[in-house]
Amino acid sequence: MAHLKGVLVVALFAFVISYIVLFIINKIMPIVANDDKQLEGLDTVECGMESYPEFTRTTLIMKFALAGTSDYAQLNFLI
Repeated sequence: MAHLKGVLVVALFAFVISYIVLFIINKIMPIVANDDKQLEGLDTVECGMESYPEFTRTTLIMKFALAGTSDYAQLNFLI
């Protein structure tokens, strides 16, 4: 029973300290990117290049357009 109590105390301590540290870091420098940066793509925003240039939203829409499809249901997942 003492081991279980020790495990629970350490788990609670680690959770509380981690939460406090992440809360302080998030106030200084937000951890989550804003919606505009997420929509543009973090690889472009942070690195200045696309990680998979052949699999971008514009490329996929152009492939559907060149294939002659006008069914917007197929393009809905890209928007």
